[in-house]
Amino acid sequence: MKTLGINISHDASICIMEDGVITEYYEENRFHREDGKWWHPTPNDEGIHHWKSIEKIKDQEFDFVGMVSFDRRDLDLYYGDYDKDDFTDEDTIDTTKFDEETGNFKWQDQNEIMKREFRWESEKCYEELQSELISWERLEELQEDYPRLTLSASYTKDDDNQWKQRNVSRADRDICDDLADQLGITNYHFEQPEHHKFHAYGGYHLSDWEKTGEDALVIVQDGGGAYPLLETYPVHQEIESIWTIGKEGVERKWTHLSNMRMEFNACEYRRANPNVYQKEIDDCEWQFSSKPSMGYLFSNVCASLGIESRGRSAGTVMGQATYGVYDPEIMNPAGISQLIQVKSFEYTCTLIEKALTYSDTKNIIISGGYALNCSNNIKYVQKYPELNFFIDPCAADSGTAIGMSNYLTRYKDWS
Repeated sequence: MKTLGINISHDASICIMEDGVITEYYEENRFHREDGKWWHPTPNDEGIHHWKSIEKIKDQEFDFVGMVSFDRRDLDLYYGDYDKDDFTDEDTIDTTKFDEETGNFKWQDQNEIMKREFRWESEKCYEELQSELISWERLEELQEDYPRLTLSASYTKDDDNQWKQRNVSRADRDICDDLADQLGITNYHFEQPEHHKFHAYGGYHLSDWEKTGEDALVIVQDGGGAYPLLETYPVHQEIESIWTIGKEGVERKWTHLSNMRMEFNACEYRRANPNVYQKEIDDCEWQFSSKPSMGYLFSNVCASLGIESRGRSAGTVMGQATYGVYDPEIMNPAGISQLIQVKSFEYTCTLIEKALTYSDTKNIIISGGYALNCSNNIKYVQKYPELNFFIDPCAADSGTAIGMSNYLTRYKDWS
């Protein structure tokens, strides 16, 4: 069997597997060195996605082709402003301000009063958004209470044969269809609500345990993956997950979903819901919060320290942490990086111990972008000498192409 896995997330990549063995693997950014290290699918001047890596292999024939994304089904919330017609040029007495010199209340522009009321109204709306677990039903109620609350979705409902999910990202569909045209194919496999799953399949294939048929646990941590429960909780994205994996495939055991992107985008004051909610759905434990993942914390610090404005050099923060000692009276970049490094190490240790409650195996695979943290990786080995660790060498999203190809080859039920 010959399969092709394509990662259409950032760090775009392709993987060819023949009879279970990787024969070709390409990262698209290697063909775009002039554009910088980090590369994500971008249409050309004609608005078409055309990859140089696909050009290298497009004449080959494949039994199955699959594509995987980080899930572009974003739901943006913002609070609309007043219309111009709502404003007037009239003045009114401001009873909140008293002029002691004249003994009279001050006059204030009506516009200023309305702006103050708008700020209070929007803050109240965001406070409700941030105070609870947000479902579709709750969003609809909030829109009734706050008519200026606007939802903008980047996906559409579609029921045709190719896209069986009820909610489909228009951006993901465009990329997949363009690459399919470039390959000259019409059928391909795509799972909209899955991302961490393919990190797990990729890491397992690259370990020795798949070859020996041994079970393993997989811990995935990244800046944000899919929205596996979007049809119920539309703004909660997977950021951390624990899986069991073996000859029969993977099983999701625990997932941390965060609405941090919605919280941060919606509220200019950058407050987030401090509450954490626990639910059991379909034999899996789900944790809901507004907290960023450990990987996302490094991106935040990267941007805050001015290393890279979009936080895409999180590895620089991880590296300079080695040279820092946190001192609250100094707060230099290396010290701040060290604080985050220690915090993320301690937190990941809690995930390792949680993972061990789901299986008797001592084999641990660590994947996802946060697994690029080499300094902390060796510390896990030192702290848990009784465990067998495998760090996914393609831990970033590029490795999900390997995971998809492996899934199609060994685990997908084609019946």
